[in-house]
Amino acid sequence: MSQYRSLGKVYIGFEFIYRLVYLNLLWISFSLFGGILFGIGPSTLALYHVNRKWLRKELGTDRDIFKHYFTAYKRHFITGNLMGLSLIVLFFIFLVNYRYASARSEVVFQFIQVATVVLSFLAVIILTYLFPLYVHYQLPLKAYYLKSWIVALAHPIPTALNLVWLVLIGYLTYRLFPFSLLLTMSSLAYGIMGISYSCFIRNDQMVLDKDVESVS
Repeated sequence: MSQYRSLGKVYIGFEFIYRLVYLNLLWISFSLFGGILFGIGPSTLALYHVNRKWLRKELGTDRDIFKHYFTAYKRHFITGNLMGLSLIVLFFIFLVNYRYASARSEVVFQFIQVATVVLSFLAVIILTYLFPLYVHYQLPLKAYYLKSWIVALAHPIPTALNLVWLVLIGYLTYRLFPFSLLLTMSSLAYGIMGISYSCFIRNDQMVLDKDVESVS
């Protein structure tokens, strides 16, 4: 009996890794389909959308996964590009500022270097919640950026866990390259979505409990 249980756990483990690889290949394929620049944003939103369904045990078969991914990609193509391109432009500006400031020795440029690093760090914190918030809540587009910052400040432990997960995946991607390319984005999104989703559920429950108390 224990042997069958062990085999069952091995099968579940292989299925988990297989799904991560499959989702990662979908992310790469749909990013290329949009010409990379116009594909990364909507493909990333679709990835988080499917990961949310996975966490909620709503995925189904491989055909269902592809259907969910393709539907989300089409539905959020414009919004995904608005979000994706805005982030690309933002981090490009940070990179240019830092490279330019690092080439100068004046004190003011040293200050610009430090400020750029700090702002980049804050932008990364917002980024870890931006896509999970979008696939979980229905808000005006601008509200997601503010909501990301509010959630990050209100829930420091999940925020720290998201950053640790980001650093861990980055380290493993570097150490296991090029094999890590099969799992990088899907595992990153799965972990961040899982941490953020748990945070959202607790937050929603707290709001519901307050509403019940106010009514009673």
